[in-house]
Amino acid sequence: MSENSAPARFIRLGIRAGYLEAKKELGKRGLDFPSHPLVDKFLMERPRRDGGALDSLVRVKELLAYPRKGSVFERGDIVDAKAGWIIPHSEVPQEAFGERFIGLYIVPEIEESGGNVIVHPKSLVVRPGVVTSFWKGNNGVVDDSTKIPNVLAERKGVERGLRRVLELRRCGGIFGIVRGAIRMGEEPVVFDYVLANIRPDVKLDVVGVPKEQP
Repeated sequence: MSENSAPARFIRLGIRAGYLEAKKELGKRGLDFPSHPLVDKFLMERPRRDGGALDSLVRVKELLAYPRKGSVFERGDIVDAKAGWIIPHSEVPQEAFGERFIGLYIVPEIEESGGNVIVHPKSLVVRPGVVTSFWKGNNGVVDDSTKIPNVLAERKGVERGLRRVLELRRCGGIFGIVRGAIRMGEEPVVFDYVLANIRPDVKLDVVGVPKEQP
């Protein structure tokens, strides 16, 4: 059933699944995951109140990979041993290796092989300012193409609509990106949290869009 609040782009399958199963279920129906910029635009343009926004956490098509706290990507395959996901070294730009505070924003082509998941980037953006723990907080400034905040960017004078809160895990790894309307205890619902700390096998409501949509 389509979302009944404009724009009616999101289609809920009424099932919960991890990333791989959800991708297969969406494909059977001629659907795809929504892109992160599409979900971000929808969330940030909704009135900031309970009704009308996406009412559950939504997994988007892109992945975000980042090293553990205090480390860098070493040359070689990028491996999330817990999830069994691998990004081949040959498919990662060389400038991503050896630099601090780097995240890889990936539109993936997934290959399952020998119990592992090989992530072949259809597109990849090396995103700066991806910080697992930072004394000034995890509120940063987004760019147009990824909507992933650069936590190290100067925020002075930057309008609130260009800021997001980036939630990561200190252990690092390869994570899906999850968005939604989130209630923080007794605080008002917030829309600007970018959750890149939920493992791909965690079951979430499966939401898709027609494949021709961005």
